[in-house]
Amino acid sequence: MQCLQALSHLDQSRHAINPFAEQSPDIVCHVSDAVTKLVDAIATLSRANAYVTTGKVEESSATTDTKRRIVRYINTACCAISSMSDTSISQLVTESNGRCTESEIRTMAYHLLVEAASISSLIRDEEKETNRKSALHAFSTAASILQRMVRHLVPDSTDTQLCKIVQISIERAFEEHERNAAGVCINDDVFGSGCNLSIMLLEAVSTMHAVHTSLNTTPTVIEGDIENCKRTILGVGEKLQAALSVLRGRSLTDVKSLGDANVFSHITGILADAQSLLEAIDVRLFPNPTLHGELLNNVRKTLCEAAAICIKQQCAGNPEYSVPTELDCANPRAWGFPSTSVEAAFPSTVIDSGVCYSKAYFLL
Repeated sequence: MQCLQALSHLDQSRHAINPFAEQSPDIVCHVSDAVTKLVDAIATLSRANAYVTTGKVEESSATTDTKRRIVRYINTACCAISSMSDTSISQLVTESNGRCTESEIRTMAYHLLVEAASISSLIRDEEKETNRKSALHAFSTAASILQRMVRHLVPDSTDTQLCKIVQISIERAFEEHERNAAGVCINDDVFGSGCNLSIMLLEAVSTMHAVHTSLNTTPTVIEGDIENCKRTILGVGEKLQAALSVLRGRSLTDVKSLGDANVFSHITGILADAQSLLEAIDVRLFPNPTLHGELLNNVRKTLCEAAAICIKQQCAGNPEYSVPTELDCANPRAWGFPSTSVEAAFPSTVIDSGVCYSKAYFLL
């Protein structure tokens, strides 16, 4: 109880903090770190109490899925911020009257994102309403500072997209905390396949931006090969955005028609193409093969998860179609959808469905 009161006091004290008006940006980072450590302590004590009182610490699928979605949102925002140009970040330097450098502003944002991610650990089954609301308020404070930072940016065309990705990610994470505060966590099945796909693709797009930005800002020795890698990375990003454009404006919680199944068929083809491009990238040419390899492997896993959702929904829309229960992520051609063409990918179901597949790559 005392830890929660301390969290509330820290939360209230930060309402007066303006990240652009403080004499030192370290103030924001120190307070954010304090919140993160306090939240970790509260989460540890809560798990210990649950074990002592009930003998178990397992949580419901709804709680686990909610936390996982929040982590995706925060990771998406983190990659987007890391991808923003110094030109855009420099607008915040002007806003702070030179008190902060570009590097310090990015550092503040990262500390706030770590804090925001940690607060999801306060989401627990059968938690008291007051504690659920405390978690919401704590997240709201960190989120509002992050949103304030992004709103002050004057971005170029690419950074416009990245800013919007950050805003969308933070808003959706906030919605998850609002549902938790109301005592209504939901699992992925209830959340809906369309929404889950949107989360996954947005995270993958943001990660590819981060990898590409990293290559642009790091001196390279083998210029030609790196340029080929950059083009391939951009190609993966374009495929992912094409998949997002197919989802845009559609409600695909349930597959109610053959047309809905065709939508998922088309997305599966796009994901297969993206996966093939991803496999063509040689991370050994990258400045930091370990880090870049990990980031690209995360995208690879996300594509496999997204493809599994799509194929499951295709089966729901067309019972005659069946696939193996597990997809071979190392061999995307084995999925059976090597083309983004719906006719080539799923010829038996393209029957005047009335579904219009957009070829434009929409920026978020």
